[in-house]
Amino acid sequence: MKEFDKMIEGLPYHANDPELVKARQQTERYLRQFP
Repeated sequence: MKEFDKMIEGLPYHANDPELVKARQQTERYLRQFP
């Protein structure tokens, strides 16, 4: 999911931060609703 990776690029979070992982999963679920 490159768009999301670009959005979070440069943010002061590690990629495996639990909150960030959760947010990423929620975003993926949301975007999957659209073809």
